[in-house]
Amino acid sequence: MSLLQDPAQAEHGAGVPPAIPKYCKRLDRTEPCRRADGRRCRWGAAGVLLASACLAVAEASDIQKPEHDAGLRRVTLMMAQRDSYRYVGYHIAREQGFYRDAGLDVRFLETPDGRSGILEVLDGQADFGICDERLIARYLQGSPVVVLAAWIQRAPHYGELLFTTRDTIKRAPECVLAFREASLRGWEHANDHIEEAVDLYCRRIVPSADRDTVLREAETRRELMAPAFLEMGYIDRRRWRERVRDIAESIGIDVTRMPAGYADRLLADHYLAHRLRRRRWLITMVAAGVAVLICVGGLAVWWLKRTLRRRTAELTAAHVRLRQEGERRRIAAKELAQAEALAKALSDGVADGVALTDVGRRYLYVNPQMAALYGYTEQELVGQTFDLLLTPAEAQRLGRFFDKRVQGDRRDLHRYEATLRAKNGDLRPVEISVNEVAVRGERAFVSVHRDLSESKRMARDTVRIVEWERRRIGQDLHDTIGQDLTGLAYLLEALQAGGAPLSPEQAECVDNALALCRRAHHRLRGFVAGLLPLGPDEPLADGLRRLASNSFERLGVSCEVSVAGQAKDIELSCAGHLFQMVQEAVENAARHGRASQVRITLAYDGVCGQLQVDDNGTFSGGEGPEIAIMRCRADILRGRLSVRRKNNGGASLLCAFNS
Repeated sequence: MSLLQDPAQAEHGAGVPPAIPKYCKRLDRTEPCRRADGRRCRWGAAGVLLASACLAVAEASDIQKPEHDAGLRRVTLMMAQRDSYRYVGYHIAREQGFYRDAGLDVRFLETPDGRSGILEVLDGQADFGICDERLIARYLQGSPVVVLAAWIQRAPHYGELLFTTRDTIKRAPECVLAFREASLRGWEHANDHIEEAVDLYCRRIVPSADRDTVLREAETRRELMAPAFLEMGYIDRRRWRERVRDIAESIGIDVTRMPAGYADRLLADHYLAHRLRRRRWLITMVAAGVAVLICVGGLAVWWLKRTLRRRTAELTAAHVRLRQEGERRRIAAKELAQAEALAKALSDGVADGVALTDVGRRYLYVNPQMAALYGYTEQELVGQTFDLLLTPAEAQRLGRFFDKRVQGDRRDLHRYEATLRAKNGDLRPVEISVNEVAVRGERAFVSVHRDLSESKRMARDTVRIVEWERRRIGQDLHDTIGQDLTGLAYLLEALQAGGAPLSPEQAECVDNALALCRRAHHRLRGFVAGLLPLGPDEPLADGLRRLASNSFERLGVSCEVSVAGQAKDIELSCAGHLFQMVQEAVENAARHGRASQVRITLAYDGVCGQLQVDDNGTFSGGEGPEIAIMRCRADILRGRLSVRRKNNGGASLLCAFNS
């Protein structure tokens, strides 16, 4: 039975038995103890008398001991050769009752084949063992052993190391120290009473041994143990560290990679001192933690009471406010219902379509006019998103505008023109006005849809009337004033070529009149050409180049024309409107913007095209009737017209169209 399986613990409780003396508490055995006379005086005459009395009792009773004394803790010591004199100190400690005084019942075991006993102690077959420096090598290789004492001091190296396992000293440190102290007393008694120790060895351990030989061996061992100069079992730390380092290097261990204090960790005193410091630190930390918890608990209780009083007052005030808020909500709900009824009545009475949309594009409400505008019923539209009415061309543009409004971007206009799709597939040109409102605490948007079909039709009629008037005026000018100027020029030429001689003054006057008539006729032809559209067989690119040349002669504006793509495939009606837009833009740039340079760019890919007119004049940003006419032409082409002011002050007109 090992020292961790003591049956006496059930009677005495866990801990150290009462018989363990107080000298077991000593931990530090690193300082040597020297005396001038070379003798130790630790026990004195009382120890000698006690040893003699115990020896006499042992001889009288033939050293018959009970199998196990009640109240003693049984431990085992593993020896290589139990009958060797090197273990006589342990026999003395047992025979003199030192182990019993320490509360221990020590049993001696012998290793098979004279092995060191390290494996047996590590396996739990014994609690303590005695080994040479091979124990240090096993420690360096990872074995959890602890050295309690080194009996041999004067040999080249340390010998006869008393050891145990780290687990044993951790579980029962008092018993380990008690065993070491009792063993120390045994060796001290053996060295102080060498004759008595030799007699015991020859009589009880090896009766056949030669007494003189044993006596010489005992004296030699006493010299090697150096009891006169060093405390029994003492280990010099410096010497110990050097020896451990030498052994580590001899077995191929790199000491530079070993942790700090690796040599001292093998010693029991260092291990126990470290555990004691750690235990004290833990006790200190636990005490500090308890104090902190008490303080924190007190603060928590104070804070909870204070918080409870504050929260009670807050809840009371909140209850009062809640009742007041409930009354206000009831009144507000009543007023809201009245306002909604009024708003519905107003929306139902207007001619335009009105819709209420949430931030998810879903219709919350539509008035009858809104539903009728697109051929749906009110029930069919409510709950649907406005994507239902969007054409592919409008989905991206209006979706982007709406997302910006939802995100809070108000830089775009609140009013848009769009072409939406009715239920039967017809397209409805509408003007949409959007404003943000709050409905029952949630964001929403009110949109007013105004049908522009009639206004668009009137705009197209206006464009046709303007075209007809331009043609008529141009034809009338050509047929009347043009013919008159031609006849006047003919008469002046006839007068100039007549037989009647003219005076120099008269001849000069006729020449000037003829030149003036010709110049007026040339200007009239340019003006008429500006009023007339493209010819029936004239391509748009040629017409634009003709317009550029005529504008330079007539207005003094230098025009540059750039055409890309399949411009020759543009339909004649579309080309006529594009030509008129360029003509009006050049006229505006020259007359109102005082531009001297105009750049005309036309690009067409067979389906969609883009016309852009840039000038270097001045543009105020306003829109007159000419731009309104151009917008009508863009609507006829199912396109969009934009006019902006450039950084240099000029105007930039851009028309995207479908042919």
